[in-house]
Amino acid sequence: MKGEEKIVCDFCGSDNYTLYAKQTDIIHRTTKRYFSVVKCSECGLIYTNPRPTEESISKYYSSKYNFHSKNGLLKNFIKFVFKILSKNFFVRAISTLLPKRLNLLFISFLKPKISDPVIEYMDKNLIKKKNLRFIDIGCGSGFNANFWGKQSSLIKLSKIIKVIGVEISDHARQNLMENDIESYKNIYEIGKKNNYDIIRLNWSLEHVHYPSKYFEFISLNLTQNGIAIICVPNNDGMIYKLNRSCLELPIHLYHFNLEILKKFAEKYNLYIHDHKSFSYPSMYTFAEELNLIPSKYKFREMNLNLAHNFMKIHEIIDDNNLGNDLMVILKKKSKTL
Repeated sequence: MKGEEKIVCDFCGSDNYTLYAKQTDIIHRTTKRYFSVVKCSECGLIYTNPRPTEESISKYYSSKYNFHSKNGLLKNFIKFVFKILSKNFFVRAISTLLPKRLNLLFISFLKPKISDPVIEYMDKNLIKKKNLRFIDIGCGSGFNANFWGKQSSLIKLSKIIKVIGVEISDHARQNLMENDIESYKNIYEIGKKNNYDIIRLNWSLEHVHYPSKYFEFISLNLTQNGIAIICVPNNDGMIYKLNRSCLELPIHLYHFNLEILKKFAEKYNLYIHDHKSFSYPSMYTFAEELNLIPSKYKFREMNLNLAHNFMKIHEIIDDNNLGNDLMVILKKKSKTL
């Protein structure tokens, strides 16, 4: 089909694969076309094939795609209030009395507390903080760092350390430039061996056409004591056990798990220093709304208090690498390893 390409495995180069899942654009609804997801028979990498080309994929990103735009002050304030209220003990206590829609709204702001590895690294390197170099690949407009919000955004961090953004969206990149942040459309414009202390890919690696190029970039550009943070949907997550087709297609081109990230790291002289899988209930309520998981589980009937309890129970699942999102922290292997 025009604007699409059939590919071989980006990790091992094999063209031997089996069909893994099929899905259309159930989230952004830019197309009704179904896309195939395959699993490499040699190394286990799961990827969309055929897929949109680099030239055509932009049409599958909605004009309202979250991290390409900037929220107004009022919208940010409302989100902040709902985030606080979603954790409030009193609101939890009366949640059985609240309308279903209000409960679901509160639940959409309920997420586990995960330490921000960027802030942690900065705190451990206070002496040389002014000299730290940080590059955020797939940074959006720079106003929000996805799971870690504004505190770890490029605009916030640019006041403290040297930051660089990589973002394919022209509109988002314009926001970066207006805030005096050095930015590039892709990693190929940057060159090699720039010595970054922190490299972050926050839910962006699954969007790229060649993940191997990004692992190579990390290997060439990360300082010996630096860290690379990669966050991706976890294809081993429990929600994908319920239905393999809970996928954000076609803009997610690769579907990772811990095992394949370890293989990529090893191939490029990196290792996983730390990792964590985690989940939040709104993913289940949304999947049920889209009829991707059976309504018999009644996730959309949860009130805020039950959602808190659900998260607590889910921690056991998360601790066994079955959380629906995955964060890995990479370091370079030393020459003696």
